[in-house]
Amino acid sequence: MNQNMNYIVSFIQENMKITFSIEYNTRWGETISLRLGGRKYPMNWEDGGLWSITLEAGPDDLKDYGYLLMRDGLIVRTEWEHHRRGRIGREVRDSWIE
Repeated sequence: MNQNMNYIVSFIQENMKITFSIEYNTRWGETISLRLGGRKYPMNWEDGGLWSITLEAGPDDLKDYGYLLMRDGLIVRTEWEHHRRGRIGREVRDSWIE
């Protein structure tokens, strides 16, 4: 992680509500979950294959998070790399990392 990212994240001291979203076309019975802070959060499906969730998160959570493809409660696919954000906003729109 570069110094600029650490510098920007250090300004945010409190958790805030953030909406995470990712476009991913799943098959019947599959869902997407957000892995954040060592926990999995099931996301909500919207038309067009957009998955989203709104939850409380802080700067440390955004240093390393990712998305999981789930089927029958099991992880069937993960991203190749995790997401890392130096800036925090009310909405985070991501793409799947192969």
